[in-house]
Amino acid sequence: MVDYKKAFQAGLKAARTARETKEEVQKVIDQFDAAVRESSGGVIGIRWEPIRKSGSVFDKLATTAAPMSPIPKEPWLVAVNLTAQPEIREPLAKCEMADKGYPVELRWRTRVSECNDRESLEAALRALLEDSVTGEKLLKLMSPESQPT
Repeated sequence: MVDYKKAFQAGLKAARTARETKEEVQKVIDQFDAAVRESSGGVIGIRWEPIRKSGSVFDKLATTAAPMSPIPKEPWLVAVNLTAQPEIREPLAKCEMADKGYPVELRWRTRVSECNDRESLEAALRALLEDSVTGEKLLKLMSPESQPT
């Protein structure tokens, strides 16, 4: 016979563990943001925000078959010039978190990092910052000509 009470307790435990893990992932992202803000003199911040899928089959379907339906979005880490009005954004990496927290998958350019714990997430974020294309995006955000006139 199935023990539903035991299954119920297991589900609650899994939910608590997932919450703790997601909080840990968010803390790592917050530390990443704080380090970028400090390094840029408060000019650049990092946000985790949804970006509309572009150039995909979903776009074509969304605009032709059901123009009033919501357009699919993907979670991204985005660098933001915090001093510009309006803010200027540069997407850095697609960043998807599993329902239970880990794994977190980071995708930028041709690189894919599947992070199964805090250490691997921190290493992937470090590699993202060390990437030359990321560096170009950050320079662009910091340059005076990126400011709207």
